[in-house]
Amino acid sequence: MTMKLAIMAMACPLLLSSTGSSYEFTEPGVIQGIVIEELTRRPVIRAQVRIPGTNYQTYTDSLGHYRLDGLQGREFTVQARAIGYIAETRQSRLPFPPHTVCGGVCRPWVPSEVLNFYMRRVPVWDS
Repeated sequence: MTMKLAIMAMACPLLLSSTGSSYEFTEPGVIQGIVIEELTRRPVIRAQVRIPGTNYQTYTDSLGHYRLDGLQGREFTVQARAIGYIAETRQSRLPFPPHTVCGGVCRPWVPSEVLNFYMRRVPVWDS
């Protein structure tokens, strides 16, 4: 049994984990989700989703979905904004790889998180 585990460990070094904050992701991370209007639950189309201070940004599609790919790092501040809505900022923390050893087919583990935004419309004041 120990020999089998040793062979799997050599075949799948990506899945062997490291402890502490010194762990470096070998695969770029992904943050994805949906941006919807809080009251109506309708998608917010063409909302900008970005990580302030970086070049990471994208826009929502016709269903309110977005995806930020190729993220290097672990902790991010993510902001969604759109015309007519109050900008919303959320924190994201990509998880560490699971503490498992693959058996058979080894695939790269991609750190990812689903982060949804519920946007509020900017108040309109009658005079």
